[in-house]
Amino acid sequence: MALLCNPARKIPEDILNEWAKRVTNEPGYGKVSQTKEEGCLVSKDGALRIPWPRLVEGDAAVQRDLLLATANNPTLTGALLSYPSVETITDTRNRAVNHVEYFWKNLENGIPTFQDNEIRARLRPRERR
Repeated sequence: MALLCNPARKIPEDILNEWAKRVTNEPGYGKVSQTKEEGCLVSKDGALRIPWPRLVEGDAAVQRDLLLATANNPTLTGALLSYPSVETITDTRNRAVNHVEYFWKNLENGIPTFQDNEIRARLRPRERR
């Protein structure tokens, strides 16, 4: 997990210090699979290094003080280490019902990715229960 602080809010120092103290005790903390071009996504003190999120509708900044984020651990492949292709993602998800459902639940809950249209086109239809 990593902490993302709203740059427009004043976060008490004791919260940030306690968070940093907590994550420094975790073996391997911050070791997230990523490409070299991305730089460091999680600092040693547990801060997530991404821009503060904006709402999909209206583009306003999310109105929260802090966000906790978890990272998945993708398998990077190839000589230049890159993320899985849409084909690899969909082939893997099509083999397991739960993986397909994960994709659909993300869409339902407003968690988009830039590849959703390509993934949707290759993904087997959702099973209705």
